Amino acid sequence: MRQVTPDEVHIDPTRVQVAAAPVYDPELVLEQEPEAWEPAYTHFGYMPYWSSGYIYPGFPVY
Repeated sequence: MRQVTPDEVHIDPTRVQVAAAPVYDPELVLEQEPEAWEPAYTHFGYMPYWSSGYIYPGFPVY
């Protein structure tokens, strides 16, 4: 279940999955090539938007 309220954000991955995710450094976000994000996409089971075969999600996305 994914849900955002004014006080909380609920996501599908478990606490263990989030803790094991690749390191995120907001200071480097603008300097990184899209391929630097691939470990995060694959860790959570998503296809990167720049890969062949990617299909944009239907709208609205909840």
